Amino acid sequence: MCRRLGPLPVASALSIAMPAPNLGDLGACASGRGGYITKGLALRCAPLVIERLYKQTDLPSVIEVYTASIRSLAAPFYSPEQIVAWAPATPNAERWQERLASLHTIVADCDGVLSGFVSYRHDGYLDLLFTHPAFARRGIATRLYSRVESALRSEGCRRVFTHASLAARPFFDCHGFHVDAEESVECRGAYLRRFAMHKELSVERSA
Repeated sequence: MCRRLGPLPVASALSIAMPAPNLGDLGACASGRGGYITKGLALRCAPLVIERLYKQTDLPSVIEVYTASIRSLAAPFYSPEQIVAWAPATPNAERWQERLASLHTIVADCDGVLSGFVSYRHDGYLDLLFTHPAFARRGIATRLYSRVESALRSEGCRRVFTHASLAARPFFDCHGFHVDAEESVECRGAYLRRFAMHKELSVERSA
């Protein structure tokens, strides 16, 4: 089990928010379920991608996106031991349900195939932001983050903050975040480096 030291870092610019250790053991890599084609990380679907609110029936796809993203997109930045500790082979759906219940989650849906998701709190904390490797570098993470930032601004939130992994930091740098501290979090005996980052938001005003 992971010793709770706060949320783990955000995964990468394409698998953004590294989740908290209390998610427990998580799912295996994408295996062809839900429309994913793992060979060559290709995905067959219509070009239209929409963002919508998370539903409980999305949970298996959320776990699949999370695990595939870490094992593929974050792998160049962490050792195999760190990746295994971060995204173990056995999912714990109950802990996932518990965690997502306390978060506001939006998913990116490509003709019924979940291509990414973002979870945040209304106090401005960006907890999870991941994209499936089949959708890497297609702007999914940016679209999801933009939805969150817009929602927080409209609610009067003046600050968004997160924990970004080695792979994710460039994404947040490009979106105007600043590093507050470099940290290390323990998960199942492995230590993962992360960056505490934040961005000040201007509050939207009604005309």
